[in-house]
Amino acid sequence: MTGHPAPPILVICTEEVYPDVVCRDTARDAERSMESYEIEDGFYTVFDSAGRMAELATVKWQVRIAGWSEPSPERLRPLLETYLTSKGASPGSGSTLAELVRSVALVAEEQEQARLRPRWLARLARARSKRHP
Repeated sequence: MTGHPAPPILVICTEEVYPDVVCRDTARDAERSMESYEIEDGFYTVFDSAGRMAELATVKWQVRIAGWSEPSPERLRPLLETYLTSKGASPGSGSTLAELVRSVALVAEEQEQARLRPRWLARLARARSKRHP
């Protein structure tokens, strides 16, 4: 295993038909966003923005990243493209891995905010921002 992870850390849930992605700033934050039983059941794959895949482990009830593989963007790229397509965003055929990661991070942040805020609050915030740019 090699290298330090390059943020964002992409926690990809592949349990669903289409992958779901959550972006975290650090490996520690990524570890905290997963449950040990989910790791044991193989629900997640974790990559850094350079395409290094994390080796996931559980210690007692805690999730740990035991190490990182060599960069392998060819494993990450199709997951990111599928995620963007499933969310109605166009990944762009000539996009670099860095561009895909940035696009996914933006969409994933929007999705996470939508889950955290009630829709009426999001509409209110949008309406206020239009009135007071």
